Amino acid sequence: MSNEVMGLKSRDDGQAVALQSVLAQGQLQGLMLRMKLRQVYRNTTGDNLECVYTFPLAWGSVLLGMAVELNGKRMTGTVVEKKEAETTYEKAIQSGDLPVMLERSGKDLYTANLGNILPGDEVVIELEYAQLLKLEGGMLRLSLPTTIAPRYGDEHSQGGLAPHQTAAASPLAEYRLHVSLDIANPLAQGTITSPSHGVQRVKHQNGVMVKLQNKAWLDRDFVLTIHGLKDMVFAMASADATQPGQYTLLTSATAHWDAANTAPAKLRMKVLVDGSGSMQGDSNEQARDALDWLFHQLENDDEVSMTRFGSHPLHVLPRLQRCTESYQRRLRSEARNIKAELGGTEMDRALEAVIRIRHEDERPVEAASILLITDGEVWNIENIVATVRQSGHRLFALGVGSAPAESLLRELAEVSGGACEMVSPSQSMQQAVARLLERMRHACAIQCSMESDAELIYQSPSPRKITPGDTIHQWAQVGSKPVAAPSQRWALSDKTLTRRAENLMGDDEGILPRLCAAQRLLDTTDSERQRELAMQSVVSG
Repeated sequence: MSNEVMGLKSRDDGQAVALQSVLAQGQLQGLMLRMKLRQVYRNTTGDNLECVYTFPLAWGSVLLGMAVELNGKRMTGTVVEKKEAETTYEKAIQSGDLPVMLERSGKDLYTANLGNILPGDEVVIELEYAQLLKLEGGMLRLSLPTTIAPRYGDEHSQGGLAPHQTAAASPLAEYRLHVSLDIANPLAQGTITSPSHGVQRVKHQNGVMVKLQNKAWLDRDFVLTIHGLKDMVFAMASADATQPGQYTLLTSATAHWDAANTAPAKLRMKVLVDGSGSMQGDSNEQARDALDWLFHQLENDDEVSMTRFGSHPLHVLPRLQRCTESYQRRLRSEARNIKAELGGTEMDRALEAVIRIRHEDERPVEAASILLITDGEVWNIENIVATVRQSGHRLFALGVGSAPAESLLRELAEVSGGACEMVSPSQSMQQAVARLLERMRHACAIQCSMESDAELIYQSPSPRKITPGDTIHQWAQVGSKPVAAPSQRWALSDKTLTRRAENLMGDDEGILPRLCAAQRLLDTTDSERQRELAMQSVVSG
């Protein structure tokens, strides 16, 4: 399935405004990524245009700001309630000004409305966002979304988008992409590659500058991976502009301990494979490779079922059965024959059906691991997340293809205590499945807390389970400026460990408190508190 490039389109007829250039610049310090995206457009029509600009952000990122330049004149915005913004926008349209209204239009999807672009006008749209990354199994992966993957379902009734926010653009348009990313040590000492684009690496005193090597187009997401990263600990502090005198702290540590004496858990695994039309080609081949390798790793005591889905779920092997030799042969046979012929991507119905799967003796299954293999985007994301959150099952997602549904899959893994792997067509399926399998078999219960020389006012909830090689991010709000790096204290089943960074990095831009506010927003159900934190996450530091 083709992807729609993000861009600027006429609100009335969906006509694309001519894109001149795209420049993405980023800095990776510790595990905090800061990206700036700059796009230049020109109105080559003979009409005054009111336009809509729809763009995606990476999962878990916070939009730091948006600026618009009209013929060299720069305009920045302020944060107000939605109704006030709509009223102000309409008044500016009527008076002939160039207003800009930005709103969140979907999960990690934003829409900006721009009015009164005259013939010949040059418009520059500049976005800036920050994202907290994770090391997983000694590897870090970052993705720059440059496409809006088509989502199955109704974008208006299920996605909440207004009609003018979904104007079509040509997926075949060849828009140039320029990327530069400055990676600071010690991450820069790893092996840096891109499975999506050719890149060149230039070392400097503090790290490595990565740039695109050849011509690149906005036809796929830009993906960069860093391998060979092992036992790392980072700490960062920033003054909180919304709470005078207070500081936000972040510690990030890679989980490592001696697990040699811990027996691997047996699997209760419900395999769910996307068989919709979007899986044709590379994605379907990736799914076959993943299942073929996985089904060769099963033990006799493991219990597995298999379901495919598209417009409807199809239970290929409808019960959790022990992996006898004959059953494993059947699993491998079914994996070799999967096809992408089942229509649309009704993921919610499929997950509900899989959660209801029982043992072969008809006993209900209170908790199991769901292995979901898909490339598809859907609109009813909130319903799908709620379904998984309430199930008691842990979801392990394997995103395949050149622009998989990263936001949805990482969200499902996060709320269920599972894990997520995104695999581009040129990457190893075996390594990705092996990491997920390791997480299913060797997860350990943990209680994590932070210790600091400054008074702790708040610290984030501890993860419930962790697997060796995962990253634990721990947030805190403190009442004074810390002197030394804080430490993480882990209480595992039979031991207590302490991890501490050598240095405390500073964040002079005030980005850290905004990332923390966005994370705390997910941990509260109080509507007034959610509003306060939402405003805090968009306030400039």
